[in-house]
Amino acid sequence: MERANDVTEPDAASGLRRQLAERGFELLSAPSEPQSGRLHASAGVLRPFSVPPFGTLYALVPVAVALEVGPDGRIVRVDGGEPAARDLDAVQVWLEDLVANNQLEGVDSSAVTPRATHVVFVEGDGRRVVRRKGFRTAV
Repeated sequence: MERANDVTEPDAASGLRRQLAERGFELLSAPSEPQSGRLHASAGVLRPFSVPPFGTLYALVPVAVALEVGPDGRIVRVDGGEPAARDLDAVQVWLEDLVANNQLEGVDSSAVTPRATHVVFVEGDGRRVVRRKGFRTAV
């Protein structure tokens, strides 16, 4: 019998990614060969930040999580996941630096910002989230 979420399958990370997303986390890294039992992973959670002139923006804050995974590959329990104050402060400074260096493109902007490395996307729930735009080669 095939188990679609079995963590021993080659796409186990995608199963973990989907299950963590259902709990409000974005999987950043996990063991290359996850097994049932206890795993440690790096994830991110979206948190709101006040970023003038954009107002409230959400950005991914890194967190450490410990996952308890059952033999069927389902996540049974997630421990951790709360960002440390220093990480929240670091993300605030990073967002302010993006704005100060003209590297953040807003959703309401009709003009493309050539130096923008990040853009504000509106998620399905209406949150305005800062995401990586892509890499550009300097000319």
